[in-house]
Amino acid sequence: MAARRYSLQKHNKARPKKSSAETDDEYQRKVEVWQAQQPLDVELQVKGNSMTQAYYTRHILPHHINRIKQLQQRYQRTVFLQEDNDPSHGNRSYNNVAARLNPIESIWQVVSQRLRGSSWSTVKEFKEAIQAEWRKVTLSEL
Repeated sequence: MAARRYSLQKHNKARPKKSSAETDDEYQRKVEVWQAQQPLDVELQVKGNSMTQAYYTRHILPHHINRIKQLQQRYQRTVFLQEDNDPSHGNRSYNNVAARLNPIESIWQVVSQRLRGSSWSTVKEFKEAIQAEWRKVTLSEL
């Protein structure tokens, strides 16, 4: 995976403007101080299966939206995208309605609780167990 650029701190206020009362040298010093306070760009190698919200928004979400539009047009019905609480989806904030009303996290909590302590010999068995428990989850449990 290619290295990505990340900022180490938040962006400070806008570039200073030169006032009519200051000299070119004074303004230049003010700009240098402002530049020194700007975030440092650092190259980081992302490890594992991590994804940033920016990457998700630019590269993944547009494909989902296009597919939803295709499905809506094909079936003449409304189609919804339900995301889990992965940080890259940008719904970790309590003020975000999607974070508070997300049934997927509730379902996963029920399913994982039911499967806790079990063991499987193959990935196929594991997937089948998840699907079986998923089908048993009732609306009242959520």
